[in-house]
Amino acid sequence: MESTENMKDLGTLYLDQSKSGESRWWSWCVGLWFTIVGALFWQSVLVTPIPDISGAKNPEALKAYEDASANFLASIDMVTFGVLVGLLLLVSVLVGIFWIFNRALKGKARSVFGVLTGLMMATSVYLFAKLLPMMSSEEFNAAFNTLLGISALSYMLMLLTFPAVLIVLYIVQKFLHHRPILSLHTAATSFRWKRVLQVIGITFVVYAVLTFISHFSGLSPVEFVFDPSRFFAFALVSLLFIPLQAATEEILIRGYMNQGLVSVFKNKWIAFTLSSLAFMSLHLANPEATKAASESPTIFIMTMSSYFIFGFLLSIMVDFEGGLEAAIGVHAANNLFAAIFVNYENSVLPTPSIFLAKMNVSVDLPVGMAVLAFVTYLVYRTRKPIDGVTLDSTPPSH
Repeated sequence: MESTENMKDLGTLYLDQSKSGESRWWSWCVGLWFTIVGALFWQSVLVTPIPDISGAKNPEALKAYEDASANFLASIDMVTFGVLVGLLLLVSVLVGIFWIFNRALKGKARSVFGVLTGLMMATSVYLFAKLLPMMSSEEFNAAFNTLLGISALSYMLMLLTFPAVLIVLYIVQKFLHHRPILSLHTAATSFRWKRVLQVIGITFVVYAVLTFISHFSGLSPVEFVFDPSRFFAFALVSLLFIPLQAATEEILIRGYMNQGLVSVFKNKWIAFTLSSLAFMSLHLANPEATKAASESPTIFIMTMSSYFIFGFLLSIMVDFEGGLEAAIGVHAANNLFAAIFVNYENSVLPTPSIFLAKMNVSVDLPVGMAVLAFVTYLVYRTRKPIDGVTLDSTPPSH
């Protein structure tokens, strides 16, 4: 087993891959902006058919969704909303145009269009921040989540938004940063598929033992709700696409963002903190988050803190592993276990699992974080060196 000192070197080996190619601070801003825009575009394309698909099976759910949409639209100033959307689209187009000129020109002209690109990007972020509170409501989110749980096809379309984003990120990595895509995944010479599967197995076993103990101790009992008429279609979609969903989040946040933040701030702990805050913010619209916000500030803080801790522990895992394989394994196992075996009421994954648990925030969140810490420890204890890296090895020069 390698020493702790060498395992830290593995993290450095992975994070330092961002030093090759184009790694100036502005390139990370541009890359992240294009990835977010691509994510919003593909999300709008892929989720558009969901109401019709699920509504054909359950007209009542479609009616509830339409009523929630009407209530949501009535609650906002449509003139202001329309102006902000129009400006955001215009500014986004200008970002693309100015960026093309920046790449095509030389000298002062390139600098001018670089500044204009940055200004338009900053403006688009401001406009999006103004729009964000006007883009959804708790009622609307709950009605849409219900539609996802009606049709396995709708559920699949939602999950497909993640690999679509990953394609955009790979384009950014290849043509903006001029780095190999593998450098986003691992410091090893090839992606360690066996490690992913090993960590999925470790996580599944720990979660299964926890569920058994929690149920029979009365700490968090579960209810048998197996419905074969719905279970198998959703389980198949989960097995095929949840690993892609988990991998996308890990590659974007624990990979791209952490590498970029380390490149800018020169401190991995700052990077891990900021990326974990970003991960937490991505889950603000989750049903469990909106429900927690409606209950009490304390429950909301506990709920959101669990996302932060989850992200931070996975960042630490990437650091001592020298790649994303183990983090992807834990994330995929966590989501698969919920989607297929033991789900919660008001879950963001509205799947017909075998068992159903009622969320008790004061018990489930602390226990869940303790279990995740234990999984992290087990992953640490089973780690292996990368491609012959030894205690005397140093990261290769770039």
